[in-house]
Formats: sequence, C-alpha cells, structure tokens
Amino acid sequence: MDEDNSLTPSIRRKIDSMVRDLDSIVRLLQQASLEEVQLDIIEIENRINLMEEQLLSPSVSTNE
Repeated sequence: MDEDNSLTPSIRRKIDSMVRDLDSIVRLLQQASLEEVQLDIIEIENRINLMEEQLLSPSVSTNE
C-alpha cells in the first residue's frame, strides 16, 4: 500500500477516473447482448491501451 502514498494527486485522479470508467463499462456489459459484449470488449481493449499510454506520459491531456 506504500505505492498509493507515492502517487501524485494528478495520477491519483487519473486512476480514480479510470476506475469509474471501468465500473460503468462493467455495468453496461452486464446488461448487453453477446454481440454487444464482443464489440465492447474491443472498445475496452482500446481504452485500456489509451489509459496505459496516458499513465506513462503524464503530460498528455486526459480531457475528452
């Protein structure tokens, strides 16, 4: 848990935002059909890749 203490407020906000996004995605997937889920999985993979890039490059704006 020491890792949490070393995070800057900006990084913490980004992570919190990502967690909220993922929670929303999970709720939507629970209500979706199989085809919708398959399409959403592709979108999730793309978003996760973008999130990873944003965390590795904190100077990148996360405003969408």
